[in-house]
Amino acid sequence: MMMYIYLGILLLILVFVIRYLFTENKLLSQIDAALVLIPMLLRLFLIK
Repeated sequence: MMMYIYLGILLLILVFVIRYLFTENKLLSQIDAALVLIPMLLRLFLIK
């Protein structure tokens, strides 16, 4: 049960990061968001 709550919270944070990635105008901020996005996607798909 706790794993599903964790994955739900992670999915919510991923939505916010993806929204930030596409709304931000500065290239360096977009790169930062993409670098945060990669490990979070791996955790969402349960790849360690």
